[in-house]
Amino acid sequence: MPEQSNNYFVKLYRGDVPLVITFWVFYILFGLAVAPLFPDFIRIAIFIYLSLALWNSATHYKGFEFWRDLAKIIVALLALVQAYDVMMLSLGIDVLDKS
Repeated sequence: MPEQSNNYFVKLYRGDVPLVITFWVFYILFGLAVAPLFPDFIRIAIFIYLSLALWNSATHYKGFEFWRDLAKIIVALLALVQAYDVMMLSLGIDVLDKS
């Protein structure tokens, strides 16, 4: 069994933070509202970290199965969007460029 940590970011990654907080505060508020303000490589790293945290939190969720499954579906769908974004960036196309 892994050693318990007092580090909140470790707890978040391991899925020890409740699903509702991981989803709404970190994945939605921070991940979709704040992360785009960072450079691309940092934004992608944030997305990967938060996606793993949300997936792990959903795995540990003991409530209504619908919320667990919906969280995992959202992670999977947004991972496809992120993969497309990375592919476009590798081609020199910034899909978030508003100009």
